[in-house]
Amino acid sequence: MFVLEEYLIKNEEELLVLLRKIEEVIEKKLANFRKNPPKKNGSEIDILFQIFKKNSRVPISELESKKIKNVLDFHIKNQTPIPVVLLWAYGGQALSPLKFCQPEINLPRLGDIWGLLWWKIFNFKIQFFHPPGIKLVLIDEKPLLKILGWEEKEIERRSELIKRIASFFELDFIYFEDLPIFKADIEVNVCDQEVIAILVSLPLSIIPIEKQKIVFEFLYLKREKPISYFKREMGEFWEKAKELREKMVRITEARKKVNWVEKIVGEYFIDSCLTEKGRFSPDIWGYSFPQHGGSLLNTDWDQRFSVSIIPEFRLLNTEKKPVWILPQVFSFFDSEFEAEEKSKYIFYWI
Repeated sequence: MFVLEEYLIKNEEELLVLLRKIEEVIEKKLANFRKNPPKKNGSEIDILFQIFKKNSRVPISELESKKIKNVLDFHIKNQTPIPVVLLWAYGGQALSPLKFCQPEINLPRLGDIWGLLWWKIFNFKIQFFHPPGIKLVLIDEKPLLKILGWEEKEIERRSELIKRIASFFELDFIYFEDLPIFKADIEVNVCDQEVIAILVSLPLSIIPIEKQKIVFEFLYLKREKPISYFKREMGEFWEKAKELREKMVRITEARKKVNWVEKIVGEYFIDSCLTEKGRFSPDIWGYSFPQHGGSLLNTDWDQRFSVSIIPEFRLLNTEKKPVWILPQVFSFFDSEFEAEEKSKYIFYWI
């Protein structure tokens, strides 16, 4: 197991050691793909679709499959990059102290970096059969992060770091967009699952930790979702979470009504997601994503490598160990970055 000395990344040199190891892993993955690429059975559309299908963490529905194939057909004929659009709140994270030991520190974790680099591998696979590759459009959900409790300056600082990290790795096929605030008086319905997702992401200023623990214990320890019990126990906090989620959904639904994404990338794009079933959902971190937990590195650097996202309360008092980082190390990516935090924070777990 590769471990940084004292489990603390103190400077640029120690960060580069980690990043170089990850780049070595990526090169091995690409070399293996070159040696054993998928057999060219079927049309180019079928081959590319199988790559999307294999790299989705959920099955793609028949309807979405047809949409994706239509998009692939258009860009194959025109020999243009395939736009893939993904809403990813890279400017912030959940504020629950059960998801992060230091939720108030809004800076990238290892999972964010791996989330960018995963697309390098995916794009390489696409380029093997379609040289123009993909055009990945990552949309930062800033209005939604503000509703959750983050201030503008915190979101901007984290967003800029993510962009600088992508530039460092020369991921020039990735484009960053900010989700505008779309105001619309729209009737929306939110499901109970969406309300629960907000309940377990709110700061202690909105919901007491004792209440959050009730939900966390059922979801992550008992693996149950007793909705009626949650509503009864949460009371006013359930209603507050529902109200916040409705505000978020109004913004995203208004985005669809004005065809905002089409104006950015055109009519033919793959509308991917991180949570919704049936659509292309990139299998980067497994069940969750970096905005909802600590980054657990699973690797022997030769045969195995993955980054899982797990709420940090589940990693405490286990054999897993945190690897810390000093915030000022990020000035390596951005010379104008100012580290307001005075203490280290958990970058990932091993």
